[in-house]
Amino acid sequence: MDADVIVMGAGPAGCSAAYYLARRGAAVRLLERGGPGREKTCGDALSPEAMSLLRQMGLAEFCAAVHRIDGSLVFAPNGDCMETFTPEPGAMVERRYLDPALQEQALGAGARLETGAAFRRLCRSEGRVHVETAGGGTFAARYAVLATGCNAAALRGAGLLDGRVGPGAFGRRAYFEGVECPERLIVHSFDPYLLPGYGWVFPLDGGRANVGVAAHCDGAGRLDLKGRFERFVADSFISEKMLARARQASPARTAPLRTGLRGSRGAAHRVLAVGDAVGAAVPSNGEGIPGALITGRLAAEAVLEGLRTGADPARVARAYRRALRRTFGRRMRRARWARRALGHPGFLNRFVRCGRRDRLLADRMCWVLAGVRSPVQLLSPACLKGMLPGTGD
Repeated sequence: MDADVIVMGAGPAGCSAAYYLARRGAAVRLLERGGPGREKTCGDALSPEAMSLLRQMGLAEFCAAVHRIDGSLVFAPNGDCMETFTPEPGAMVERRYLDPALQEQALGAGARLETGAAFRRLCRSEGRVHVETAGGGTFAARYAVLATGCNAAALRGAGLLDGRVGPGAFGRRAYFEGVECPERLIVHSFDPYLLPGYGWVFPLDGGRANVGVAAHCDGAGRLDLKGRFERFVADSFISEKMLARARQASPARTAPLRTGLRGSRGAAHRVLAVGDAVGAAVPSNGEGIPGALITGRLAAEAVLEGLRTGADPARVARAYRRALRRTFGRRMRRARWARRALGHPGFLNRFVRCGRRDRLLADRMCWVLAGVRSPVQLLSPACLKGMLPGTGD
């Protein structure tokens, strides 16, 4: 047997699983299709929660050196804008730097990394999972963790695809140079033609920024993400203010997102899905790094218990699915509520208008819309007073 566990995919979710498995003594093979520092389509933003999770994995020094973010600049559909601030700082880190840092942690814990090992096929026999890579390599283990992103073929091959549910959202982004935007604030712009969705400008060092658009999939026709992106860059609330002298420095790339723990069965027959493969991204804003790191840890805990006790793999799968529901159920319900709210121009216009006058209201609302706090908080006397007609006008 090659290992106790094979982890397919060395992004945040796969590295998290490999780190927590190897740290507890499991023999782990971490398979990655690309080489070190491979560019991946992502917004590159790390929330305060993501920063805390990275520090728990021993990356405190890394977190201290990245580009700090203190809050957001939010544009409403009518063009009004407001600033909001998070209780703890977040950060901007390109995935070509984040992923190698996580891989180093997994390797330091004892995992073995195989690059150039793109997933091709998976089968099960004699109490093992056998994984074949595109290069012809074959690996066997007692369990496998699927961290291959929003790859329907990989989920289907593992028997975990829920064909009734497709990606919850799509994002398209490119890097720009010469961007004139706040250094410590990420920018969200809810231009009317982007709803239900938004555009963003996320600042990096040296006048660079990650610029993109996100669109939620609601089954209401073709998204035309390419057209939305081009219009956002050329004719939006922020284009004249921030992008007038900017230059696109990379090709625009598009990627799907599975959100709200939908589109995957989670686990079955010795295989557990994590990160985007299990739909761990937040439906309201597409944030995926915290969910990736948490699902990786939960999968590791379930597998470690199975290895320790020799439990039936079906019991391990059930334990992991329960952990997912317990950890994310309430959060995903909040985020689905927030996603619906973010699709209404009237709500967004009043939210921003009132938030310009009352910073506490603005900050609290943003935490709710990000899925961090319960929507019930909006029923507090202070919030209700702040959102009443005439308030903040």
